[in-house]
Amino acid sequence: MFGMSMSEMAILLVIGILLFGSRLPEVARSAGGMYRRFRESLNDLQSQVQIDLDEPPSRQRGGHASLPAEPVHEETYEEVSVPKFEPPPDSD
Repeated sequence: MFGMSMSEMAILLVIGILLFGSRLPEVARSAGGMYRRFRESLNDLQSQVQIDLDEPPSRQRGGHASLPAEPVHEETYEEVSVPKFEPPPDSD
């Protein structure tokens, strides 16, 4: 169960009893509730992401396609020049 042997589970139970004593059932119930809420929110997030990925771009938020209205031509870009490294002059 949970990838643990019976001896490992027994050790965890003893540690839990030592740490929490008579409050152990309350702590276990609280931890189970937090785990359940975490899984529900994770499943909601996964379903939202899956829905967004399944829709075509034009139907995603805003209703606009992410493609530009007109194609961009290469000749509209200017050549970028980078300054060349020049070592400092010798002070000799």
